[in-house]
Amino acid sequence: MFHISKKIILYSILTLMICQPIIPIDKTGTYSSVSTDTPPSSIFVENILEDPSLDSEPEVVIEGDSGEFSYVYHKADDENDFNHMNLTWEHSSGNELDFRTGGNEAMPDYWDFIYFYQEFEWQDNELPLDATLHLNYNINSTGSFVLENGGQNTFRCYVWLIDSSENWIMLYESFPPYIEEYQQKEYYLNYFQIRDAWGGTIEDSSGEQEDPSDTVRFAVGLAPEYYETYPFDDFNGSVTLSIREMKLFTYMKTEPTESDILDPIYNTTWHYPPENVFPDISNEYNESLMDFRDLTIADDGFVYVLCQARNTFDLYSTGRSYSYQILMKYSPELELVWTSRNANLTYGFDIITYDGFIYTTGNKWNPSHSSKDLLFTKWSLEGEKVWETQWGTFHDELGMSIGVSEDGGFYVLGGQYNHTLEPMLDRSVFLKFDSSGSVEWNNTNEFPARGGNYEIFMVSDGIFWGPSYIMKLDFNCEQVWNISTFHYKYWVDNAGDLYTIRTSTAPDTNIEELNVTKWESNDEIEWSSNYSLIYKDGRSDNIEGLDITVNSAGDVYVLVLGRSLSWDNHLLKYNQDGTLMSDKLVCPEVDEAMLWQTTKMMLKENGVLYIGYTELCSKGIKLEAYVADQELFDQGWIILVIIAIIGIVSVALLLIIYQTKIR
Repeated sequence: MFHISKKIILYSILTLMICQPIIPIDKTGTYSSVSTDTPPSSIFVENILEDPSLDSEPEVVIEGDSGEFSYVYHKADDENDFNHMNLTWEHSSGNELDFRTGGNEAMPDYWDFIYFYQEFEWQDNELPLDATLHLNYNINSTGSFVLENGGQNTFRCYVWLIDSSENWIMLYESFPPYIEEYQQKEYYLNYFQIRDAWGGTIEDSSGEQEDPSDTVRFAVGLAPEYYETYPFDDFNGSVTLSIREMKLFTYMKTEPTESDILDPIYNTTWHYPPENVFPDISNEYNESLMDFRDLTIADDGFVYVLCQARNTFDLYSTGRSYSYQILMKYSPELELVWTSRNANLTYGFDIITYDGFIYTTGNKWNPSHSSKDLLFTKWSLEGEKVWETQWGTFHDELGMSIGVSEDGGFYVLGGQYNHTLEPMLDRSVFLKFDSSGSVEWNNTNEFPARGGNYEIFMVSDGIFWGPSYIMKLDFNCEQVWNISTFHYKYWVDNAGDLYTIRTSTAPDTNIEELNVTKWESNDEIEWSSNYSLIYKDGRSDNIEGLDITVNSAGDVYVLVLGRSLSWDNHLLKYNQDGTLMSDKLVCPEVDEAMLWQTTKMMLKENGVLYIGYTELCSKGIKLEAYVADQELFDQGWIILVIIAIIGIVSVALLLIIYQTKIR
């Protein structure tokens, strides 16, 4: 008896040791309350000027021999005062200035002008991703230069970068009208200014660079402007440019800190080789263009993915082409189980699972009337086609979303298009199918099918749909009520509460914001929250809400793309009250393609969030799984370990009972 017990104990210990590695270690970081003032980013923003507030007197250069230019540096006397640098042009009538004929457009009209400068070293061997100029300045004028008398047309304020090769790159040139008070000027440098200013400091592959050094001068100047014939014969007076502060911010791509990133626990990429279609194809045609379309999670915990595989242009030029709707099944750990390919010239758009089967919709080319029919297909969980229904007219039709009512009726949202008509046809259609795939009825309306969100959500008393604004329909697809504001994406929970995301520009700050809102089922706002990506210099990134999902506890997850500077994907988590709890970077392999290609999130009850999207340049399908709720995830594994221990103990008891009986 003792001998058997030792074996059982040893077996239990070994089993627990085997189970131990699967208990997750929280390397991803738990969610905690965060400040939206400092969002995580892969962009490093820095003011590269060492003395932006002019704490020391800068170097001054006076060009020409007119004798009309001077300067004064003022050091602040107390905390209520400001450092400033004054550049003055004082003109007497009849004093002729030296006009510049032809030459560099970056330079003033006259050889006579004044400027001051600071130097900085550019030690990064790459161009800035972006750059912004900030200038706090004031204009004061006297005599003929008084602004109301037209004197504002006789001068310009300039900002230059001067490289060590003495190339002048104009960053900013002022234009009237002016006001005689301090004003903050912000200017975004364009690519050509950045290239010309910093390009000479960048080493080539052989280690050589154009400029003799990495030193660059930041210069601020005041110069006369050509104005009519002999413009200054009758002018007497002065104009003074006063500078309080100047900043030059550069944006560089960098690695985010580890705490800013949510690493995937599972990830995979899938490609479709063209030799699956043409076995004799040469090796130079080794890839298909891939488009992720949708994903869903079934009751069995497996992940089902719908995508598109199509030929490249190079392959098409050889006379070969294909376009397939492809269905895939993945384990919860994102291991591929099977793939199933539909017929050629089929297109997939939406996928759901219901009552142990898979349903997809899209369209298929119909040669009989030379247009595309809406396609609705039922599959087994093993990827075998059960039935398929085509519905169409002489227009092009596309199935875009599937919903199932409580009585088991299938509703498919589709679009009808015909670009040969005048005006072009673009409208929506609802179809109801029975369980065998037969069409019971269809209902068309004039809302553009591609004007908004494609997805429909079924609740106990109707259907949510967002063509250009979100509306609630009855089961005959007639409108009950609507929300007039356009929302890009939305989600509806089991209680019928609506969650929306949309992008807008704040009227007072001109900052682009993502608005996240929860609406109660009676069309009343419960809470609303705004999110924006603001950098160190105060500049904001343009943002796009890619998707939204909600767990059973009411926590809201939003995927946001910074789409002008960083191209970072932010996964936001809001609690049930609309408080932002976390902001993490996910999906690192993204670009502007995510703006027009589908990105989808699905959340499992164990806290794992699955994200599907198209790999860079449409080369493959990317799937990633993240621990969105660490507590739920840990609880799930603890339950599995407890079940394993119970199983071990049960087996041990059975062995003891069996051993006792045979003795």
